[in-house]
Amino acid sequence: MDTTDRAMAIKRLQEKLSGEWLETEHITEMLRESLETDHHIKGMDNVPWSLSNSQGDGVAFEGHLDLDYLRKHQPELDEMIGNCEALVLLSGAEYELENTHCEVGHYGNYYHENSMNLDIEWNNRWKSSTCPTPLIDWLNDIEKWLERYIKNVSRALARLGYEQIEFYGSEEHATEYLDANPEVLDLLELTK
Repeated sequence: MDTTDRAMAIKRLQEKLSGEWLETEHITEMLRESLETDHHIKGMDNVPWSLSNSQGDGVAFEGHLDLDYLRKHQPELDEMIGNCEALVLLSGAEYELENTHCEVGHYGNYYHENSMNLDIEWNNRWKSSTCPTPLIDWLNDIEKWLERYIKNVSRALARLGYEQIEFYGSEEHATEYLDANPEVLDLLELTK
């Protein structure tokens, strides 16, 4: 294959790799890994995304949020929850953080930070009329912090996804792919 044909093959392969041959499963798995390793969010059952540089594009995620695990990796969250625990102990109220249920959900037809919601069910005794007012305020602050965190993670995942898609369509990736898989030349429908 001469230099011109190789350049044409690489260009056509770039189009295929960033289009119909895009490895969507790989991108989904990479986003899921980033959720756990970079952002300390475990247990997301679903990580839908749409990253075609259009309005409404982005990354969402859904599932049970392991608050204890996230707390271990987020000092600000740990401090806020620790303050609540201390206030509960001082007030003599009953408390069980283990019973806190936290779900991240998605709604609508788009996948981005504004299409996600957070549902937290604190232990019923926390928000009872006998709870000190500061505790209720602090719980609300924790919910707001978690909502901001989830939106920021969604934005970070979208950036990561766009970077990955850009890499798939790069000349560098196409060249490496062609060198490793010379049989794809037959599939590229090259015409002279």
